[in-house]
Amino acid sequence: MNREPGKLLDLYRRTLAAVRASNPTRIVFVSPRLRSAPEYLHELDPLFERDPYLMVEWHFYAAGTSKDNPKKKWTGGTPEDEQLVFDKIALALAWQRATGHYIWVGAWMPGNYNKGDDYTVPEQVAFATFVSCALREAGIPFAVNQANKFYDEAAGRWREAMLPMVRAILQPDCHP
Repeated sequence: MNREPGKLLDLYRRTLAAVRASNPTRIVFVSPRLRSAPEYLHELDPLFERDPYLMVEWHFYAAGTSKDNPKKKWTGGTPEDEQLVFDKIALALAWQRATGHYIWVGAWMPGNYNKGDDYTVPEQVAFATFVSCALREAGIPFAVNQANKFYDEAAGRWREAMLPMVRAILQPDCHP
């Protein structure tokens, strides 16, 4: 379905019909194709024609940052790195403003935990602070992937080494 938006819309329509049969006002999240990319939010427009109880989830950096992938590059907060973040946020905000539909970021990850985990905690904190602040300033709610990197569920406590990351996400210093 990543390359066939019509099939994704058909799936959403069938699913929404089934949900609406038993719960006509349940809030349902839908997401654009290609890993929930904001570039494809406009393809969801037909779903909203008859259903005001939808929200849209989009992702960026859901699998973390990269030191060499140009689509999710973060090399310490260069102007180019920051512009990538701003560009994705701007796409989503433009769509939200044009349509009036609510959005949120359902996933972003401060490190590349699934592919090498080679960012230091200070590098992750810098990225997390920047993204948290950018999303807050844009008024976009968000969730973070891989909370188990910060919180030890078995022990029931935060991982000490990652507390700076938790603060960067939950209480970032947005105006240093």
